[in-house]
Amino acid sequence: MRIMFISTIIPWPPNVGTVLRSLSLIEALERLGSVDFLFFSDSNSILSTPFAEKRKTIDVLPRPRFLPSLGWGLLTKLFGMSQNEWLPYYVPSFNKLFTFDTASSRKIQSINLDNYDVIFFIQVEALWWFKSTIQRKIILDVDVIKHAGVNIDAKGSPSFFKILTRKLIFRNLKKAETDAVKNVAVALVCSNEDTKILAESNVRVIPNVFPDKGQISSEVDDNNSKTILFVGTLTYKPNRLGIEYFITSILPHILDQDPSVKFQVIGRTDPNARYAWSSAPRVDFIGTVVDPSPYIEAAAIEICPIMEGLGTRIKIIEALSYGRPMVSTTIGAYGIDIGENDGLFRRDTIEDTVAICLELLRDPVKRKNIGIRAKRAVMERYSQQAVNYLIEDVIRKDLN
Repeated sequence: MRIMFISTIIPWPPNVGTVLRSLSLIEALERLGSVDFLFFSDSNSILSTPFAEKRKTIDVLPRPRFLPSLGWGLLTKLFGMSQNEWLPYYVPSFNKLFTFDTASSRKIQSINLDNYDVIFFIQVEALWWFKSTIQRKIILDVDVIKHAGVNIDAKGSPSFFKILTRKLIFRNLKKAETDAVKNVAVALVCSNEDTKILAESNVRVIPNVFPDKGQISSEVDDNNSKTILFVGTLTYKPNRLGIEYFITSILPHILDQDPSVKFQVIGRTDPNARYAWSSAPRVDFIGTVVDPSPYIEAAAIEICPIMEGLGTRIKIIEALSYGRPMVSTTIGAYGIDIGENDGLFRRDTIEDTVAICLELLRDPVKRKNIGIRAKRAVMERYSQQAVNYLIEDVIRKDLN
């Protein structure tokens, strides 16, 4: 079986949720046949990574540009969406004004997709650049339903222009995503909640998983730790806001009852970034680490105090795979079919969050028992083996 994998996401380094999802899908596809890769990115660094060393055909093309005289920065600031550089693609008809350089255009035109049995796209915008694809062969991984995350009624006092622009973007995001789903054989999403948003018969769920590094076993070490851990990319605004909320609104109440508790923060960050909360009492800001596993193993619990954002958080699956209970907001735990019995505690108020954190911190025996069940739940529902089976089932049954 010949498979073409076309993506706007470079699948490296393997420490970001969208990258881990791509790597999981690639592993499943490579079990079924030979895979050629085409990535749209302004960096070809992927070609010098371990990922490229193991694979034969990898092409990297620069992303298309909107009217060469204008850059991304001006365009995104114009629409008040500087944190989301993909949004201008979805402004009415704007995607038609993006063009590739001559070499990239020739490369795209030279690819004969008729030679492939499966054409696998990551992200809706990647699909636009191949108008002649054969619908019955196409699998589209939606990954994140972007229109669901557009906040039309933004906080503060946004201008009329920005509010109008958000409404336009929401409308066109929704149309672009729903049209794309309708025009492929199968669309993949991360959770059952996503299928309800798209409401199309060709949507299938492929869960986000965390790669098993040997930690998913029936054993959980005794742990008398008093450390609460946050793991997440700090260049992602919802993560920063969640950390700030926890440190200012929740941690002081925990420390009032147990001053020995420590809050530790790890995750990829800008080396020049400075955070006011990093010097707060009992906060240990580590930042970027090569391997988070020692920190997870040393923690008592993890938290995900996210108040906004999209998609399912692989950090939650990661924590549970290590046998660590996870305390999350409801939106933070979006799309994850695991409950309190298996280690995922959803709390949305300050009082409830403080109470469950203290309860778990004070009872290492309870944490150990929860950890055993958490590992089992991850193996059954969020393992690479499950993804392998689901991808094979989609290709065998849903492609004509």
